[in-house]
Amino acid sequence: MNTNEVLQESLNLIKGELEKEKIETGLMPNITLTYDMLRDWLAGKVSYLMKHNFHKLLSILYRIDVHENNVKRVFDEYTPDEIPSMIAELIIQRQIQKAKTRIAYRKKQDEANKS
Repeated sequence: MNTNEVLQESLNLIKGELEKEKIETGLMPNITLTYDMLRDWLAGKVSYLMKHNFHKLLSILYRIDVHENNVKRVFDEYTPDEIPSMIAELIIQRQIQKAKTRIAYRKKQDEANKS
């Protein structure tokens, strides 16, 4: 499992969650992002939601399954300017976990189908 594959799968998961909430991602199809680019892009989306629709942000965090205690810790320990990036980090880390599981499962399925 390579890093680019995991990041791309994570990006697809994040985009899917945003699109469920009718949030424009503004990303070109098949774009490849580095981790820092993904975090910065997502931090912008988080910042927008914090200012304009906090309830929607909480709904996304719940659906993605970002642990509530981690979110509370970010709001308690970081400045308002740092919070969007830290929330983006939590989202990305959770989606990376899911992406790794999906990729591993897909590979097992592919191997089973070849047999």
